[in-house]
Amino acid sequence: MDTKQPIQTVYRSWFLHCPREFIDLLQFCNQHQVSHQNLLDKALYVNEICPGHVTGEKIMALLGNQPMIIDHRVNDHVGDEIENFANLQLEEIMELIHLKVEEAV
Repeated sequence: MDTKQPIQTVYRSWFLHCPREFIDLLQFCNQHQVSHQNLLDKALYVNEICPGHVTGEKIMALLGNQPMIIDHRVNDHVGDEIENFANLQLEEIMELIHLKVEEAV
């Protein structure tokens, strides 16, 4: 398949009357290193779920949805802090319960 074919298909199918939006979409793809085939695949997907309402914004939203990369080093520190505070609160509650039980006896 010609490497220009996916781009031509996207343009002719959905952006013939809005070239500026198409240029914005191409700039987004260039900036985020999106392949021409991936662009076509996302445009086809948008067309399936929104027939007749394919926009550059919808395609860019799909292309921009990337899995989040979590830095566990940062989260571990925050998690430890939260866990320590929760354990401290739990100990205080246990002491209160213990005192209440002793007072009742």
